[in-house]
Amino acid sequence: MANKKKTVKKIAKSHKTQKRQHPKHFLKVYWPYLPVIMVVIAGMLFGGVRPSSRVNQPATLAYSTEMSISALLSATNAQRASNGLGPLTLNSKLDSSAQAKANDMVSRDYWSHNTPDGQEPWIFFDSAGYSYQKAGENLAYGFSTSDATVVGWMNSPSHRANILDTSYTEVGFGFANSTNFVGSGEETIVVAHYGLPLGSTTPAPTAPTQSTPAPAPEPKTLNANNQQSQPVNETETAPEAQAEETPEEKPDEQPITTESPVPDETNSTNITRIQSITGGNAPWSALAISILGFSVVTLWIFKHVVLVKKFLLRGEQFVAHHPLIDLGVVVIVALAVYLSQSSGVVK
Repeated sequence: MANKKKTVKKIAKSHKTQKRQHPKHFLKVYWPYLPVIMVVIAGMLFGGVRPSSRVNQPATLAYSTEMSISALLSATNAQRASNGLGPLTLNSKLDSSAQAKANDMVSRDYWSHNTPDGQEPWIFFDSAGYSYQKAGENLAYGFSTSDATVVGWMNSPSHRANILDTSYTEVGFGFANSTNFVGSGEETIVVAHYGLPLGSTTPAPTAPTQSTPAPAPEPKTLNANNQQSQPVNETETAPEAQAEETPEEKPDEQPITTESPVPDETNSTNITRIQSITGGNAPWSALAISILGFSVVTLWIFKHVVLVKKFLLRGEQFVAHHPLIDLGVVVIVALAVYLSQSSGVVK
């Protein structure tokens, strides 16, 4: 009787063992997944590489689905309000200057604050007849909506500084479509011009705000109180005596010089999908999602390498026995790649 029980137990154990084992032809079913995973890994590692002939091409290659001056103004003032600042007023002359700049960028196919013939952006302010003490410019393309465009600017320190500058009281917007903008396909180019009118006084903020770190000099700004163009992060307040004299100045006296132009050959800033989703409140999110994706891939590779026996045999068996784990890894990595892709470009 005891021998019979032992025999039954051995048969049961043998049956369980057979259930856990998969024949070789079954394991080969999982081979196609290995190249797919490698493609996903390669996409995450090299997804940011662009051919030199293209200028930081965003993932979205199409015209914007919603873009309007009123929506851009509303999104801009919403960002200012959330930071304790008063709203900007729409100025028709700034609208004209911004639209002229957008049209010029499309017609001459360039992505720069300066024109191809070396003219600085302030020439468009002058041509529109706008007299100013201080002016600034933000550029963008590749975004699908007005809100996404402003959020993109808010994710770049220097562009954010233009939007939240306490000196500016007026703003204007312009946008234009290009069938093949700088080789990146169909794009909507958006221009924002910020200004403090000549003779105006700088308004005080409605609430105290934290000091902003010195931003990179991508956007441009100009102070009429100075004799040369300056980066947007350099804001200077004119002395009281000088401020009293400025209302008497004539508009044609405002200086537009090319002696010390603001560096214009700076790299454009790609705004990722995750940065757009966070609404400009987490510029670090792109780095975080990249680190997460890289960590998951590294862990997955380490797990399989440890189990390697005769190249991929044991790793293949691990996939067969833990399909949900590997599926989860692929999903996380694919999501990381998607969220790390560019949703637009700012300058």
